[in-house]
Amino acid sequence: MLPPKAKVTSVEELSLTDEEKQLYYDMNYHEPVGKYRLIVSKPTYPCKNTYDVITSESSVSKLQECIHTFMKQESLSKEQEFFYVEWKHQVLEYLGYCLKKGL
Repeated sequence: MLPPKAKVTSVEELSLTDEEKQLYYDMNYHEPVGKYRLIVSKPTYPCKNTYDVITSESSVSKLQECIHTFMKQESLSKEQEFFYVEWKHQVLEYLGYCLKKGL
């Protein structure tokens, strides 16, 4: 999936290996017909770079830690709790911006 306003700047068709043809299939169990490398320009939004913040490597890592804690049915640390609430707030801000702009 591509984020809203992302622009594909280049498409390169790649060859499928025999192994890839056997490993991957669609919902009807047909082998893939192609493999492509997409070059995507970074989307820009006038909402304080919220998209960059919520998808940064640091944010994703911290979010994964929170999810693992949830899966173990343990409580978040105060630091994790603050991060998680703030991250959710930023996601809602970003989605609200996108919905207002019809993206």
